[in-house]
Amino acid sequence: MFSILLWTQLVWIVSGTDKILSLYAVNPYSTRLAASCATGTFDPREQATPENITTLALERKLANQAAYTLLGKFTPDDPVEENRRITNIPEGRNWQIKFYAFYWDIIIRIFMNDANHTDVGEYRCYFLDTNKSVHYSIIEPLLAIPSQPTINVTKIRVGDPFYIQCDMFRHMATLSLRTVNVRSNFGFILLFYYDPIPDVHNPQRPSLFTNLQQRDAQLLNVSTESMVSFRVEFKHGSCSDGGLYHCLSDISWGGARLTVQSVSVTLSNEEPFLHLPLEVYPPEHKGPIFSVQAEGTMVNFTCTAHGSIGLSLQWSWVPSGNEDGNSIEKQIILDAPPNDTFDSNLCKIVLYKSYLSYQAANENSGWTFICSVLDGNANVLSKQEHKVIINASIGRIPVDKFVIMPMDTLEFECNIYKFNPEDYPEFPYVISLGAERMLLGEDKYNLLARFSPTITEKYRRVSNIPPGRSWNVNFLDPGPKDNEDEFKIVISLNDASHRDAGQYRCNYIDPEYRRYYTEEYTVLPKPARPSINYLGAGQNFIVKCDIFNPLAVLALVRKLDGDTDFIEVAKYDPYTDTDNPEGIRTQKSVPPGRDWTIDFIGTNSTSDDNITIRLTVNDGGCADAGEYMCMSGISLNKERKYVNSDTIKIVKKIPIRHDPITSDPLGSQGMFSTEQDLGRMVTLTCTFEGEHNLQPVWSALNLQDLSASFNVTNSQPKQSLDDKNCMKSSYKSQLSYIVAPENDGWTFICSVYNEGNRLLSRALYTVFSITRETARSTNSAERSEVNRKCFAVTAVLILLFVLLI
Repeated sequence: MFSILLWTQLVWIVSGTDKILSLYAVNPYSTRLAASCATGTFDPREQATPENITTLALERKLANQAAYTLLGKFTPDDPVEENRRITNIPEGRNWQIKFYAFYWDIIIRIFMNDANHTDVGEYRCYFLDTNKSVHYSIIEPLLAIPSQPTINVTKIRVGDPFYIQCDMFRHMATLSLRTVNVRSNFGFILLFYYDPIPDVHNPQRPSLFTNLQQRDAQLLNVSTESMVSFRVEFKHGSCSDGGLYHCLSDISWGGARLTVQSVSVTLSNEEPFLHLPLEVYPPEHKGPIFSVQAEGTMVNFTCTAHGSIGLSLQWSWVPSGNEDGNSIEKQIILDAPPNDTFDSNLCKIVLYKSYLSYQAANENSGWTFICSVLDGNANVLSKQEHKVIINASIGRIPVDKFVIMPMDTLEFECNIYKFNPEDYPEFPYVISLGAERMLLGEDKYNLLARFSPTITEKYRRVSNIPPGRSWNVNFLDPGPKDNEDEFKIVISLNDASHRDAGQYRCNYIDPEYRRYYTEEYTVLPKPARPSINYLGAGQNFIVKCDIFNPLAVLALVRKLDGDTDFIEVAKYDPYTDTDNPEGIRTQKSVPPGRDWTIDFIGTNSTSDDNITIRLTVNDGGCADAGEYMCMSGISLNKERKYVNSDTIKIVKKIPIRHDPITSDPLGSQGMFSTEQDLGRMVTLTCTFEGEHNLQPVWSALNLQDLSASFNVTNSQPKQSLDDKNCMKSSYKSQLSYIVAPENDGWTFICSVYNEGNRLLSRALYTVFSITRETARSTNSAERSEVNRKCFAVTAVLILLFVLLI
């Protein structure tokens, strides 16, 4: 009977016993196998006594062959020496054939040290008796394990393409790919199925089946002359594509399908991260980064973020002057427990919320409240801030926000309450009410709308909406009720953008034709947060800042990890004034020795085209980790005012390199396994390289952490700088134990976790136990059987000798 004596970790063996499963398989490349034929293992009905056996042979029929091929034949009593042992090792193969002849048994053993997919087929033994009759053993198949799926990404980013490929050496077996979605944990889903064997019952059946209708993907045949390869290309990755993938192969055998699968690969999703602007209640005159509240009001902030597990929210505040930072009255902070949910892209996220409430007072007017998102190492990933102004005359501000962004809205309202109380006239004698503004580049105010309630209807309401703009102008007329609360002009800029930056104010004329004005309120153009094509330090990247007004200042600044201040990288300045006396429109600051390219786009245009600063870092490294921010400003009445965008964080991401496990002593070693003598102390060494504070954990298949029962030693990590100026750490962990029958065939696993207890990598290694007798022969079980029979015969002879005496 055909049997396998030596296994690698890529095939299955019943742990702790010598029993081998009835399904045999090899991986695509070198696998150490042994095929053994012995007369004692044939069907008992075909059992022959030793003197009736003349020849023992082992043969095979490959998947693409019609007939069996002889591999080895043993005729121990052949008078011609060269005919006794016949071998037929395929050319170029690393095989060994050994022949054994005992008094009651004949054995052929073929050691296939480089078994692979080309050896897939049927194997059997046979022997000839003295009547030249042929007796065959049971036919045993050798199947093929497909390669582990090849994937060109480590994580799925929503919208980005990726592919998964299955490979297998050519033979007459099927090849398929299936997955189970990690999010739902529903059953496996078959993505494609390739069967090169024609179906005699259904000749029209296609050889290739795909199941990609519900996915934005296509199947490509990338096979070569020696390899069958199919690639599933996903055009736009989504979180629903994350899951467990493995390749499968099956073959018809005995009226059934025998299936083997490759090592599985888990493809996870890149956790989306989002930090929302702070919500403020009551929403009194609220803008994106400020609000005006009345004294004594309980102000309530809500901070919301979502991302991966292990994040936290932290509140802080910055006084406007020299006030005590702890003088907030009735301060309350509540953190909601993290909540697992899914976003619009079906990505699994953890939702975080934190609430801050305090009592507004004049002594904390102008304070800025900050909500920061921290990772597991207390690094700040993002910030959202909001300034609260305490004002007893909240209604005096005519605009609903002090900063505007692209595709924004702006509400401009003028009524009698926008003016100083001492300037209030008697309501019936207001001659006209007006709304006006002065934009960047202009030297005077321009009227947007005027309401004159005492003149004829034809000239009572006047509006001056710029051409092509989506505005609504409403005039609220009190009519005969003389209700000043309903006497107002409300202008809604539904398409507000950076080009509406400037100063806004209201005016009115009293019966004596004296003109009064409100204070001037400046609306600043706030740039969007920088766009960046890579969020991990150690790689090249591009950062861009945009402003949609060529008359605004635009700058790109950054604050590196460990620094306290932002440093200017590049700046566009269209003004000539005290801040820029020489009228330099573009400025850039490239650190010495750095390979940077800084481009200014649109700076020579006089139209409403946007201005872009683009920084291309061709030698990115960990030294570039930090916060990046865009800054814009305006110059009105020879006064500069600036506003900052939200920051974007470039974090250090050091890839992990995990070396194969090694053993000491080496023993009879393969790449992923070794044979060691029973009773020997063996030390397994696991080395890897990556970021700081990684943790190795030893375990075994179906067993938990081994550190309590085995001797585990972790060396002190060694730190060094790589070519990207990233500080990496080198780790070494060793597990020592004594080889015993109860741990024979154990597969040990060295897993690497980060500080957030997230699995980053793992390496596997299998240790088989052998005795010294096994090392000198090749099969301890058969040698023990021979010794037992020899002992029995010797005992019988001694007994007969005693009886004769």
